[in-house]
Amino acid sequence: MKLNCVKYLSKTLSRLIPEKLVILCIERYFSALPLSATPEKAVRIICTSQDILHSALNQAAMLHEPTGLHPKHRIMHYHDFFAERVMPGDRVLDIGCGIGAVAYAIAERGGEVTAVDISEGNIESAKKMNAHPKIQYICANALDYMSEKDIDVIIMSNVLEHIENRVGFLHNLVTSLSDARYLFRVPRKDRHWSIYFREELGLNWMLDETHYTEYTTKSFYNELNAAGLEIIHCEYQWEEIWAEAIHRR
Repeated sequence: MKLNCVKYLSKTLSRLIPEKLVILCIERYFSALPLSATPEKAVRIICTSQDILHSALNQAAMLHEPTGLHPKHRIMHYHDFFAERVMPGDRVLDIGCGIGAVAYAIAERGGEVTAVDISEGNIESAKKMNAHPKIQYICANALDYMSEKDIDVIIMSNVLEHIENRVGFLHNLVTSLSDARYLFRVPRKDRHWSIYFREELGLNWMLDETHYTEYTTKSFYNELNAAGLEIIHCEYQWEEIWAEAIHRR
């Protein structure tokens, strides 16, 4: 009941308070905060507010797009990184496929995709928004799922950081699918100095509360090496690491 009242009040206030007044209040408050509160309190409030605004921006950006997809899909062109590395006829396993945007881009290039996600909602949305004759969507936990098909390429686009035992998970894949190539997209920890400052202060420093880690180049290479993978291509785009790896013989 309280939560519903808060939501109703928030919506009402957002409609009634002029936009310029909102921006002015925010500007005045945060401009004065560093000098009106203790440094610890000021940093904590600012960091928490950044997180709230980041989440709100993502939601607003998705609602702004006619397709309902996050605008990062068209702005970052990260689908191309995956699709351009898949040859027509390649059998692809897309782990944590979400609503199937990357899987669709690969299928359009001729890849045969098995797309797996643990969320029933994501799989239902994928079947509606990104259906393709070359894609099979499966609702399953990737930690337990084992493909019955031979696989040429395994894709993990912003997935690896959501797995706790990443080395063990990758090692199992490498053992069972030793000839596959691996394409990764993961968030960089060293994207900004404030990330390390937050960590020093014991504040949240990750982009998502469901992340178990975010990577430096060293930690990413170390994890893949421990799992038996060799990175053959690595680039840094949009505060992320995009990489291709193969089984280290």
